[in-house]
Amino acid sequence: MWNDLKISSFLAYKSILKGNRAVLILTPVVISFSIANIAFSDSLFTGVIRALEGQLIDNLFSNILIEPEDDHTYITSVDEVVAKVSSIPGVLAVAPHYKTSAQFSFDPEKDNTHVTKRGYTVVGIDPLVEPDVTKISRSMLEGRYLEPSDRDSMLIGAEVAGGGKGSFEKISLGGVNVGDKVRVSHSNGIVREYKVIGIFKTGMDGIDIMTFVTRKEFEATHGVTDRAHEIMVRLPQLGNEEKIIAQIRALGYTKEKIGPWSSFSNFTANMSSSFSILNFITGVISLVVACTTIFIVIFIHVVNKKRQLGILKAIGVSEQIIINSYLIQTLFYGFAGAVLSLGIMYGVANPYFNYSPLDMGFAKVRLLIQPLGMLKSVVIIVGASLIAGFIPAWMTVRQSIIKAIWG
Repeated sequence: MWNDLKISSFLAYKSILKGNRAVLILTPVVISFSIANIAFSDSLFTGVIRALEGQLIDNLFSNILIEPEDDHTYITSVDEVVAKVSSIPGVLAVAPHYKTSAQFSFDPEKDNTHVTKRGYTVVGIDPLVEPDVTKISRSMLEGRYLEPSDRDSMLIGAEVAGGGKGSFEKISLGGVNVGDKVRVSHSNGIVREYKVIGIFKTGMDGIDIMTFVTRKEFEATHGVTDRAHEIMVRLPQLGNEEKIIAQIRALGYTKEKIGPWSSFSNFTANMSSSFSILNFITGVISLVVACTTIFIVIFIHVVNKKRQLGILKAIGVSEQIIINSYLIQTLFYGFAGAVLSLGIMYGVANPYFNYSPLDMGFAKVRLLIQPLGMLKSVVIIVGASLIAGFIPAWMTVRQSIIKAIWG
């Protein structure tokens, strides 16, 4: 068996060495791009999903969200809840929120003839705690962030401001700038005028359509204290949500609705499913290209070498040795392509996207190359190439010696 393998290796070596130089170069290149295409699609789609998840966690839900129990508007004794949850090992920060809808009016000319009215969400936050839980404070487009002493002041998203700052002008107030005043009719009927002190832009429309005031301002306007519509819990990393949720419930909060960020949004799950389909399609295309290339290369080679193969059979070289020699050639092309694909992904694509991330509007997307995903791409393409190389070799060596020699 060892001697047979040595003979197969020798035949493969001579065939590659004396073969066409263009074939020797281009075949691994085609295979490398087929592997890289699968790995690139997977890495890009993973990067998009992670960027979207980051937006939802960093600005909308945090890692864990606590909401009132059924039939209750507020979470009560919020200061106590925050203190207890903050004491749990592994909790980075906790931020209570007030949240309600309100009617906004903006009259840029102050003449009561060009008034724009829209409905938006108003969120009451603690400006000292909020930056540890969300990244709104690091997404300022104009002006400044809220301070604890701010009253009659408001922070608004780019989609609320409009005037070219957001993506959907028709749902905006039509061009609010820092320093302008907006009139807000709260859900309890109280009407207040707020000075816009800052405009933020995260790039995600569902966040940039929100507005923020301080908790003290919200409490004064709505006549509440030590309550919250929701409490965000920030963790240092993903993966420990269920463990922390169990510890929160162990503190006695069994009736409140507590869940990880993923339970409040099906968007990423739906997008991940769609990307999986796209990734499968691109993978199939790459697989067909690689297999077709290998099949054609090996087929042309065995057709051109048919007489030599007949002579080899005539002098006693077994069919299996000849087939194995072509499988070794296929492995050479496959592994050469795999090495080139690693160079393409880690040496070209990854550094480029790190230097110049893809701007998807809602986030800057970088490639997230998964080593296991890369290995899977290599195994799939090389395995399929072996099958594609085996078929023409097997078809040819099955011919009789006389037919092979005389063509």
